[in-house]
Amino acid sequence: MQIPPRWKDIYGATFTELFDFEKLNEKIAQLAQEIKDGKRRKPKVLFVGEASFLKTGFSTYWDAVLRRLHKWGNINIVELGSYAAPTDPRIKNVPWKFYAVMPDPNDPEDVREYGNPHGSPDEQRRYHLNQFGKHKFDPVVAAEKPDIVCTLRDHWMDSYISESVFRDRFHWIWLLCIDSQPQQWEWLKTFNGVDTCLAYSHFGKRVAEVQSRHPIAQSLGIKPINVELVIQPAIDTNIYHPMDKALVKQRFNIPPQVQFVGMVARNQKRKLFPRLIEAFRIFKERNGWGSTNKKIKNIDNIKLLLHTSIRDVGFNIPEAIRREGLQNEVYFTYICRRCGVFGVTPFIGSPARCPNCGHMSFDSPNTQVGLPDDQFNLIFNLMDVYVQMSIAGAAEMPIVNAKACGVPVIVSGYAAMYEQGLNGGGMIVKGDLETEAETMQRRFWFNREDLVEKLTKLFRKPNLLKKLGKEARECAVKYYNWDLAAKKWEYILLSRNLKPLSETWQKPIKTYIIPSNPIYKENLSNEEFITQCYQKILNREPDPEGYSHWLNQLSRGRPREDIEKFFRRIAERNNRAAELLEKGKLNVLSPIEKIKREFDPADKFRILYCMPQTAGDVLISTAIVRKLKEKYPNASIYFATEKRYFDILKGNPDIKKVIEYKDFMLNYRIPEPFGPQKGFVDLCFCPFIVTQRIPHWIHGGKGESLGVTYAHLCNLTMTDEEISQKMYIALEKPNVELPETYITFHAKTTQDPKDYERWDEVFEQLQGITVVQVGNADEPLIKYENVIDLRGKTTPQQLAYIIKHAKLHLGLDSFPAHVASAVETPSVILYGGTYAKQGGIQHNIAIEPKDRNGCVTSCHLIECIQKKQGRDKCINNIEPDEVIEALKKILNVQYFKPPKELKVSAYCIIKDGIKYGFPFEECIRAALKIVDEFVMVDGGSTDGTWERLQELQKEEPRLKIYQHEWDMDDPMLMGNEKTYAKEKCTGDYVIQLDADEILVEPHPGAIKKLIRRNKKVVCFDLPVINLYDNEKIRLDDTLIKWRIYKNTDDWVHTAPGQFREFDPDTMKITFDKKKCDSCEPCNRYTLEIIPHVSVLPPNVLSAHYALKEAVKKGNVPDDLLKTYCDILRNIVKHVPHVVHYSWNNLETKKKRGEFWSNTYHGRKSWTHNTTQDIEERIKENKEFILPIALSGLRKEENNGLSR
Repeated sequence: MQIPPRWKDIYGATFTELFDFEKLNEKIAQLAQEIKDGKRRKPKVLFVGEASFLKTGFSTYWDAVLRRLHKWGNINIVELGSYAAPTDPRIKNVPWKFYAVMPDPNDPEDVREYGNPHGSPDEQRRYHLNQFGKHKFDPVVAAEKPDIVCTLRDHWMDSYISESVFRDRFHWIWLLCIDSQPQQWEWLKTFNGVDTCLAYSHFGKRVAEVQSRHPIAQSLGIKPINVELVIQPAIDTNIYHPMDKALVKQRFNIPPQVQFVGMVARNQKRKLFPRLIEAFRIFKERNGWGSTNKKIKNIDNIKLLLHTSIRDVGFNIPEAIRREGLQNEVYFTYICRRCGVFGVTPFIGSPARCPNCGHMSFDSPNTQVGLPDDQFNLIFNLMDVYVQMSIAGAAEMPIVNAKACGVPVIVSGYAAMYEQGLNGGGMIVKGDLETEAETMQRRFWFNREDLVEKLTKLFRKPNLLKKLGKEARECAVKYYNWDLAAKKWEYILLSRNLKPLSETWQKPIKTYIIPSNPIYKENLSNEEFITQCYQKILNREPDPEGYSHWLNQLSRGRPREDIEKFFRRIAERNNRAAELLEKGKLNVLSPIEKIKREFDPADKFRILYCMPQTAGDVLISTAIVRKLKEKYPNASIYFATEKRYFDILKGNPDIKKVIEYKDFMLNYRIPEPFGPQKGFVDLCFCPFIVTQRIPHWIHGGKGESLGVTYAHLCNLTMTDEEISQKMYIALEKPNVELPETYITFHAKTTQDPKDYERWDEVFEQLQGITVVQVGNADEPLIKYENVIDLRGKTTPQQLAYIIKHAKLHLGLDSFPAHVASAVETPSVILYGGTYAKQGGIQHNIAIEPKDRNGCVTSCHLIECIQKKQGRDKCINNIEPDEVIEALKKILNVQYFKPPKELKVSAYCIIKDGIKYGFPFEECIRAALKIVDEFVMVDGGSTDGTWERLQELQKEEPRLKIYQHEWDMDDPMLMGNEKTYAKEKCTGDYVIQLDADEILVEPHPGAIKKLIRRNKKVVCFDLPVINLYDNEKIRLDDTLIKWRIYKNTDDWVHTAPGQFREFDPDTMKITFDKKKCDSCEPCNRYTLEIIPHVSVLPPNVLSAHYALKEAVKKGNVPDDLLKTYCDILRNIVKHVPHVVHYSWNNLETKKKRGEFWSNTYHGRKSWTHNTTQDIEERIKENKEFILPIALSGLRKEENNGLSR
């Protein structure tokens, strides 16, 4: 039996390349001379990638290479750059010809063709194909006719070039981006079609060459690949260079004894940040961190420095740090988005308050906001050791940056990192290769123990650290030089044997007249079918070899339809190529000349009315156009709008023609006669200028409606009622059966501030009537028992018919609402980001929020300001009951369900509350002012607590009391008892309280209102104010704690899975008490922490962390203290919260330590809350105490602070 061949892993390749720079220059000089002598032609090269003026890795590479090639002058350079639009001002600084991949924002057709990552499925599909240049490549190639095309990105980014209609007319060079192995076999097939293969690394070269020669590759028809040259990314060693670390640390206010292990990388899945953080913790603990037995003398001062984006697509890095107990041991780079100052600090939030300008704009770097090279050099010079722990890598540039700064590197022993670690100044870490599900490629998981061992070795041997640092710098200077990289490119480009132009761009393209009727459907023999494919599609007789091939394919079962499609594709490709070459350039006619061709030369008087968007404005404009027609009866009126709105104007008798809007129309000097220019219309009206470009019509809600404003700007006087009467939209009966009685409903607009997010609560109260939902296909479908879904299935005219025959229309300030006004159907319309008065919609009940969250004007043209600051949109302040009451004015009462009451329970556990001074009576009484039920479970009190609870129950029957003896040997005691109490609750939602906490609701009903508005939220975090010694505030780890959550069986109090441990002494499951207390609400089955949402905005939480850090350092800025006091005052006055009395009486706090000493963890020497520990914490001032009195916060009555 023959054993099939298998793939054997390749970890890396040894760096062996030693280039003779002088010989390389001699060869280039010889080739350049041949060009001057006419023996070679000077190549025109199209470089495809990400725009060279951006800050991505691919951009940096092309920028460094192209600037040198342009300076040396032997190459004609053209660039096609992704992620840049033609309007980008940076393009003017590019010294070679540049084509932008992104669309011109003023060209709707260009925008449509490019696609949208957040749009419809079809728009997303176009975007994923076109973001790398697929739609622009062939037109650019046709315009520029390059000899060579160069690419440098991943296969999935640039493989579309293999499908170019001009593929046989240029030489394709691809710098293969190979970051792991094995490569997918179809990728190697694509690489077979590349004329010259290069590689970023020797690993990439080895993988391509070895894998393409493997028996599996041969069986798949893959030919051997030869990688001609390795051209690595480089570094400017004049910018990145070693500096005096003491001076650099002084620049960042970092003590001189601090040392850093650093890593620079995007926060992505392939960068193993949590694993690195865990390894760093092991390294610190193993070398005596926090103990007197230090194996590395300076171990307490060795920190981890991460230059990454905290809020990116990868890991929750702050959570990883918290789990490892490294809150003060991990530093981040921060950059202010306002003033530009940057610094290095432990995590203080994201974003945080800038220490320079005071704005909440201090955040970690990302792909859009980074440091210039001279400042980035400082970050690397802070590091004593650089680590790169990635699962793969084609060319990890930060390793080179670190080496250039004389920093030793420790890297994953895989891919490009393998050779970067071995070619000087580095070490490689062992690990395991695992297969990734998404790609089936082998990914590297570094061995934590090996990394710990190598870090230990370097920090225990300062001489070795110094030696490797020197080697690292020498390696960077010798091998990673941009001049060398660019010279390699110049040699490759000049040495290609280019085909004569007569065989490429001067070769004529044959075009074909493709038959419309399919040939495969005809009753033909196989021989006749193949012959007709040649004759009718390619207009030639079959050649013997091709004829035989296709007959063989048919005999093997290949469908005729597939074969015919192949012939048609050949003809279509040729026709497409000929069409592009005929154009020659991307733009044959100027936009103005194109528009002029749209008009009828026979017009006697011509009016151009412009309304580019939106659908509602276009419909309103039909009334303005009718009034213009009455004023100018002999005029030919042309309506300019975006193509997507053409259908709205279909059949309009007042409009001669609808044309596509272009931005130049806004300049009246172009379309109308001006000076010596004749123009091409007599009157041009662009009334949208004051609504869509300069929204000066709102006037804080006191301005005129849209329609009246548009009329004024067209020299007309109209009322809202007249506009409603004159609006025109044709009616077309849809091919769908509708009931006799129904309402229409529109759920979502294109502007977030106008969207209402509480529709589910409205429809929960409806019954018996059919709802016809209209709108776009990607809008959410309402949850209701009887819905006819017509989203995306109607024309504007069909929509008008449906709304015309509806009992009423329910929706938002959007196109269907204006249609309802035009066809005189009663409507209920909700407003938030706009004002009802300015919509001008007639025949409607308008509902506006009573509270606009302090906003004094509409915000529909921008992001909701309040939402951006963490609050809700004002439209969501409209209560569903208000909508129901409006609907009842039009619909019969039979269509409404009786309202359902929301029930909320609070629960608490207690044992010996009187003995330990718990204010449990106040806890109960305060909560029962807010909740419908209070469940208190006594754990076996012997001090009269149970008897007192019985008395309280007689006074307040909503108090439910139970007894459940506490098991002091249970590690999960607190969690299990709270779960027992929670399961006794009957409310829809529950609120968990401790016996020393007071629940406060400054505005009655606020908690239920919060729940109703956010039904998708599982758990709400409430602010917690911790009192200390009666007159001070204690800063806990966080300002919020999970409190309110849905009462379902899924949620229990326990220790999350990641914190659980096994105690071999007691054979029990316990947990790390430093990280949790078993009280966290978790999923009963998965042990994952409940998803929770804070009622406070992120900037408030950042202020809390910033203040805690300031208190810790003993230096609290006055402005930060004032801000925090204002935050607390706002919470006390306006936000539901909890006041925690645990530390309010220090003597009582010490006494409670007796209880904790008798628990499982107390007996296991956990001392977090024992009497001795509490006394020590008070004596040594270990608590973070806010240096202000409570008097300023105690002014409000019943605020929970006034005990």
